[in-house]
Amino acid sequence: MEERLLKVLACPACRSGLEKKGQELVCASCRKGYPVNADGQAILLTGPRLEDLEESAEAIRQKSSLHQFYRRHQQSRLLNTVRKIIRPLTSGILFVYLRRSESALKTLFPGAGAEKVVIDVGAGNNPIHPDAFTLDLYQESGADIIARIENLPFADNSLDGLVSCGVIEHLKNPWKTAEEMKRVVKPGGYIYAEIPLLQGIHYNPFDEQRFTPDGLETLFQPLITVEKGVASGPGSALAHLLPIWLAMILSFRSKILYEMLFLFFSWITFPIKYTDFFLLNHPEIHRAPFGVYYFGRKQS
Repeated sequence: MEERLLKVLACPACRSGLEKKGQELVCASCRKGYPVNADGQAILLTGPRLEDLEESAEAIRQKSSLHQFYRRHQQSRLLNTVRKIIRPLTSGILFVYLRRSESALKTLFPGAGAEKVVIDVGAGNNPIHPDAFTLDLYQESGADIIARIENLPFADNSLDGLVSCGVIEHLKNPWKTAEEMKRVVKPGGYIYAEIPLLQGIHYNPFDEQRFTPDGLETLFQPLITVEKGVASGPGSALAHLLPIWLAMILSFRSKILYEMLFLFFSWITFPIKYTDFFLLNHPEIHRAPFGVYYFGRKQS
């Protein structure tokens, strides 16, 4: 574990500093120990066990008819076999056309020698930039730190930046989490967030929220807004929703036929997303964005 990362880590139970002792991080105050596994991941979880969280998530899914439909749809052996065959062929094609804020990336990651500590939450082993450290809830994600975003294991005012891409929509309480994100960023530090807007429901295991750029600005008040806008536009939204609509119309309520038609129409309609290359500069782009972003700075 890099020394600069160790310096900003804090006990998730009492928020005191942590000391590296063998294969553990030990709290200097409450003496609670947190393991560092063979892959170098720091497991900074407290409160309910991860198994309990998974059981709780399953209990919530059982109460929702929509979750139940999605679960049956996802657990079909035939459909999962089709996915395994098709997914390698569709990788990199069916994703949206995305434009990230270049000024935000340059500010967060100025280059070699900067030694900044920027955490990408919910990124697994696929951070927004190679210089970012990653945080996720599940060990299999490959993240550097395993922790809950609602209880970030960092000292107050310690991070140079925090990134959240495609996470906020899955949160039960984004307002509480936003306060936690603002707590750990140092004065003069930054928060960058991306979230889908005109996107279909996607459980992971929940899909709870949608925000406009103005909504993200409200969520992260009183940060000073540096930039906010559209990350992916109506071309991406149409390429995402049109195959769903066509497959629903033509599948006659058959889930298997729907899945096959969805993949077929996704292949046909995916080029539509590249119209965003031109549309993202349109003055009315804010009317139908697939995804939006917010970039804010904590007051010094």
